[in-house]
Amino acid sequence: LIFLAVLTGFSRNYLGVHTPQDVAVGCLESALWLFVIAKIFKYVEAHPEKENLLLLLSAVIGCLGIVYITFKSYPMDYVDGKLLVDPQKMMNDGYGDICLLIAFPAARFVEKTWIKFKPTGLKGLGWLTGLVGLIPLILMIQFLKAPLDGLLGSHWGHFAYSFIVVFYCIALWPLVIKLVTGREKAE
Repeated sequence: LIFLAVLTGFSRNYLGVHTPQDVAVGCLESALWLFVIAKIFKYVEAHPEKENLLLLLSAVIGCLGIVYITFKSYPMDYVDGKLLVDPQKMMNDGYGDICLLIAFPAARFVEKTWIKFKPTGLKGLGWLTGLVGLIPLILMIQFLKAPLDGLLGSHWGHFAYSFIVVFYCIALWPLVIKLVTGREKAE
């Protein structure tokens, strides 16, 4: 994975869409977040009773992020008569990305509270059901965003798309695997 990350950084420079400074800052920011997330995971492992509080905090930060990107002003810089950065595209991407701070905690709460999925490794029906679960996921990735954008508008369509994909992966399909393999609910 480190090789792929380095290759991605190189490709962004090679294609001319980012500078070496952009890539370096992105790498440093990623390393910082990995460090912070590792600390959070260790904390939750040592204090599992605090997980719901951290999930709620993440969702609140996500909601504040949505409010921020909705009401902030966006630069309208033109180069040779062409808009440099499209604010609508920035907001669409922001709604989809920030939704992850809301979707993950919601899906994790549902999974840990009611589904209680316990992975048992790659064997039998669980393996096959997990593999079959890739088909709807690929179909969602390919075909769900445009209809949701048409139905809800591009900002909320991107939000709904991210929410559905995350909820599917973290809560819905583990429930299907549990039901198909006949696993009993965890205590």
